[in-house]
Amino acid sequence: MKPASEPTLDALAVTLTAALADDLRARGVPERIASAFARVPRHRFLPDTVWTLDGDAIDRAADPDAWLRTAYSDQPLTTQLDDGTTTDGRGSPSSSSSAPSVMARMLTAARLEPGHRVLEVGTGTGYNAAILSDLLGPANVTTIEIDEEVAATARANLHACGYRPTVLVGDGELASTPMAVYDRLMATCSVADLPWAWPDLIGGEGRIITPWAPTPGAPAGALAVLEVERSEVRGRFEGGSSFMWARGQRRPNRPAPDAHARPEHVTRTDTDPREPFLDGETSLILSLLVGEWHYGMRMERGATEPHVWIGSTSDGSWARLHADGRVEQAGVRRLHEEFTAALSRWRDRGEPPVDRFGLTFDRDHATRTLWSDSPADTLWSARWNRPTAHMRLRRRYFDLVVSGRKTVEVRVADDARERLRVGDALRFRCDGAEVATRITGLTRYATFEELLEHEPVAAIDPTTTREGLLGALREIYPPDREARGVLAIAIETVSRRTYEE
Repeated sequence: MKPASEPTLDALAVTLTAALADDLRARGVPERIASAFARVPRHRFLPDTVWTLDGDAIDRAADPDAWLRTAYSDQPLTTQLDDGTTTDGRGSPSSSSSAPSVMARMLTAARLEPGHRVLEVGTGTGYNAAILSDLLGPANVTTIEIDEEVAATARANLHACGYRPTVLVGDGELASTPMAVYDRLMATCSVADLPWAWPDLIGGEGRIITPWAPTPGAPAGALAVLEVERSEVRGRFEGGSSFMWARGQRRPNRPAPDAHARPEHVTRTDTDPREPFLDGETSLILSLLVGEWHYGMRMERGATEPHVWIGSTSDGSWARLHADGRVEQAGVRRLHEEFTAALSRWRDRGEPPVDRFGLTFDRDHATRTLWSDSPADTLWSARWNRPTAHMRLRRRYFDLVVSGRKTVEVRVADDARERLRVGDALRFRCDGAEVATRITGLTRYATFEELLEHEPVAAIDPTTTREGLLGALREIYPPDREARGVLAIAIETVSRRTYEE
């Protein structure tokens, strides 16, 4: 097949862009937003290879016409696998371009007005930042991306299309930006625990729009549209929504149950107990009705069909649901009974859809509460955990943390570190490895000298002297940074695991 010429592809792109905007109008998207999609070409923000929902790789060089038509299909397109370490299509998606209809739904839910300042968490390809820039002007748009290479590519894409919003590299969960407050915060990644930094970035009657699910590993999520009101962040869901997880939250709170664990209780059902978890809509409802769990599928040796496992994230309870009707359970919670009762209550209420549910984050009580119809009708409440913070360490210091010999990390103070609290999870990274720690103490000092008057040198670096440590710290941090203040972060090691950069 003869490749299409560039002028032919350019003409086709104009036609496809207009058709995409018309499709959005037909779906009820407001004209102002649909018109922005008509002006911003999606294909200009996509790499030469993208992966479809079916996992098919579409290569621009091999078939430019198919690639271009895929670019304007209403589907999410994966643009990165395994944080950029995999290119053969067999990895896990780690960055994407969201389906245009989903983007339009989020933009509509944001109720954007002229002059609004918006912070986008998760730049990705830059396509959404371009739409926001078209709607509000680039000066009112800030976007932050945790992956440096992804951010650089997005910035180049934006500049090539004539848009120059502020593009930052950093962890959006600990967002520290040049602008103090925003009218809207839009996340293009799923969270379970709303980052505590986000409400602080919203001023007045601001709004946060984010995909949300009860816990990493839950079967599905919803689009939360949340209003920020003093100590509470509260709002309803606007339908289901499935996004990649924020990198600091994308791992389950607890591992999958041991495949060989012996059950304490075994029962049988007349129907396949896996069915509610294999149906997307029902599993989403279950994720809203029952709190603190995650799930997955596993194939046992000799089995012809996989079973569904469910694990409690609040204790060690678990359940295995088999195709032949067997239900195996162990632990304090009887998870299968919880789900059966929850489905009965939902059906008794007339099977209310997702947009009848809502969510409240209470900062004073550190809780997240799910409700139906009104905040007074509570379904469940759980602890609102603070997000995991990440820091890089040199190899020598990293090895000391892993061995348990380094129990205090020293950093100069900045906005993100000022938000750290005792009990927070803190992960240190070095050369493809990661060690998980928990913060057990935080003390602020004016200078490094004052710090070393109170903190034992051996806890910071057992391989050096006080003078050597002071010299090393001042080599890393110049006087202007030391003048901002110094933090001694006491830590205890939790675990170590491989981390792919």
